[in-house]
Parts: sequence; C-alpha cells; structure tokens
Amino acid sequence: MTKLFLCGVAILGLCACTLDREGGLGAPTGEGGTGLGGSGTGIETGPGGTGGMPTVGGGGSGGTAPGIGGTGPGGGDVCPTGWTCVADPGVGTLVSRTEGDVCPTGWTAPTPYYQDSNLPGCNNNCACGAPQGGSCEVTVTRHDDSGCGAVKDGPSIIPLDQCQNVGLINASNQADSYDVPPAAVTPASCTGTGASAPPVAPSLTACTPAAPPVNNGCSQGEVCVPQPQSMGTCLVFDGDVDCPPAYPDERDAFATVNDNRTCACDCSPDKGDCGDVTITLYNNSICGGGVVATEPGISGCWDTSSHNAHDSYRLSGGAYTAANCDVLETDTGEVTLSDLRTVCCTGS
Repeated sequence: MTKLFLCGVAILGLCACTLDREGGLGAPTGEGGTGLGGSGTGIETGPGGTGGMPTVGGGGSGGTAPGIGGTGPGGGDVCPTGWTCVADPGVGTLVSRTEGDVCPTGWTAPTPYYQDSNLPGCNNNCACGAPQGGSCEVTVTRHDDSGCGAVKDGPSIIPLDQCQNVGLINASNQADSYDVPPAAVTPASCTGTGASAPPVAPSLTACTPAAPPVNNGCSQGEVCVPQPQSMGTCLVFDGDVDCPPAYPDERDAFATVNDNRTCACDCSPDKGDCGDVTITLYNNSICGGGVVATEPGISGCWDTSSHNAHDSYRLSGGAYTAANCDVLETDTGEVTLSDLRTVCCTGS
C-alpha cells in the first residue's frame, strides 16, 4: 500500500515524495531540488536559495548546492553616466576643486578662495622718462656805488640773452656796480611709468554640482555627483571648523579680497646746473653798439664805476643742464583677506 506525503518547501519551490510500505523499489537516483536565487541589483552578491529535498528512494542523491543569488540591494555603481560616488557630505557645501576659472562638466559657479601665503605686493618695473623743463633764473641789482651798497634799481629777474635798456630807467646811467648772484635753478620734471598692482590669484577654485547629489545606487554613506576633476572633491564650511573623517585634508581659506594697494612710480630729477653767466655793457640802448665792458662768470658784485657811461646790458650763458631722473617707488597699502572658510578635501 502506497501513501502520499507532503515533504517540504525549498524557498519558493514545492516538492513531493512517496513511500513504499511494502519496500518497493525506489528510483535509482533521487531528483535533487534546485534553489531559486534571490533577486536584486548592485555589485554585492546576495544569498542563494536553499537546495530542494531529495526524493526517497534507493541511492537517491541530495539536492544541488544553494543557487547563486542575484545582486544584493543597494550595491553597485548605478550613478548616471558621467557621475560617480563620493562620501556623503552630510553638512557643508560640496565642491570640486579645479584650476583656473573653468568648471568640469556637471559642475558650475566657480568660486575663488584665497590664502595669506598667496598675496602679492606691487610689481613695479619703474622707469623714468627724459627730464622735461628746468631753467635758470638770474637776478640783477644795480647800485650807485662801486661796492653794491646803495641800490639804484632791482633786484630784478633778468631773462638771459635779452637786451636791457637801462637808459630808460635812469637817464644818467650812473650805475657804479652790478650785483649778480649765482643763477637759481628751477629743476626739470620727470614722469615715471611701469607701476602695476598684479591681481590676487586664488589658491583654489571651487565649483558646485550643477544638479544636487543623489543617493542612487552608491554604497552606504556615499552619494552620486558629477565626475569631479582629478583634484578631487571638498567641503567648504563657514568659519573655523574641524573636517569630517571622509574629508581629512584641512586648510584655511578666505572668500573676500580687500585690495588697498596703491602702486606708483615717481621720479625725482637731480637739481641740475646752470652754466656761468656773462654780463656785457653797451654804449647804446639796443645792445648793438660798442661794448663798454664785459664780465664773464659773474657771481656777486661787479664794480663798473669806471664803465658807467652805458645805455644797455645783456646777460648771456647760464644755460640749464638737467641731470638724470632717479626712480622713486611710492607704494602704499596692502592686500588683506576676510570671510574665513574651512576647506576640507579628500586629498591634497
């Protein structure tokens, strides 16, 4: 007499077995059950189903080994094309470090950050142009005595190389002495060029994701972001904070540059020099008649008491000679930084 019994369930499959009460012949080989693997997505392998129960029979073999499971839930990189998994920032602003001011694909809004070690001063390649202007000024005082004591007229600034009709000043022309001190120098001017304030270059530039990070198939504690540049990802925090373990490379940076530099190249000419002055007396009013007397290189009082019968005189020489211009750098102010940020990166 044969009876039918339910034997068991293997994961999702049912099996049946028979028992021969009279000890009849069993099947030569039992049919082992095949486990049905679990399903899922990702890169982690999930557990397989349990093998089926063998049928009772002579020499029947057991079921096969557990089936190969599907990929486990939450495993595997299924970020969108061009995206990758990074440590979940949790807090702070997630950024991609970049060079220059161009963000990698999928990142936007390049923001510069600055450090104290990267602050330039003035870059002055100063040069001075040729001296411009400059002159010599000569004053003359005429006296009624031979020792330049009793003033007849003056002192007056007398232009060089211009005839002075003294017969109109005093018809008697009785100037017994002339006082002509050394010429006074009016220096030339020089213009400086080459001053510049070089721009303050950022120590790093950070770009934010064009789309928000997503938790889309990354491992636990990670999120999907657009593929950053090789310089890696960072977090930016306001103020001075400690970096999280996943972003251990910590550095201080500043968001604001305060540029108070004034860079200038000024030039200071040497005073220059005036040549010797010569005074010549003439016996007519237009400095064109006969020469009464002349005094080269006059510098002080000249006794003309023996030559007082003259109607005009003229000063000559005394030309201005400019010297070189000396460069003067007149830089003021400096660059300072404000608005501290803590930048935490995945690596240097």
